[in-house]
Amino acid sequence: MGPLKVVVDGSLNTRTAWCWDPYPGLDPAHPHACGMESVPIEDLRGLMQRARDAGIGAAIHAIGDRANTGCSTPSRPWG
Repeated sequence: MGPLKVVVDGSLNTRTAWCWDPYPGLDPAHPHACGMESVPIEDLRGLMQRARDAGIGAAIHAIGDRANTGCSTPSRPWG
């Protein structure tokens, strides 16, 4: 078995990467105008800890700037 990959958001091409600003041409009132969060940031710490405790390498996929902010905040120790 390979490493665990947690996909926090989508991709830029499909406008599903989770961003702070709405994608051009999308109605800002649309629920996914800024992309979408696939795995809640608050669930990541538990997932990363479970992987570490089981001896499984882990990676986080975060493409959008909002997803990256949530994953790289100093209050989120993944190691």
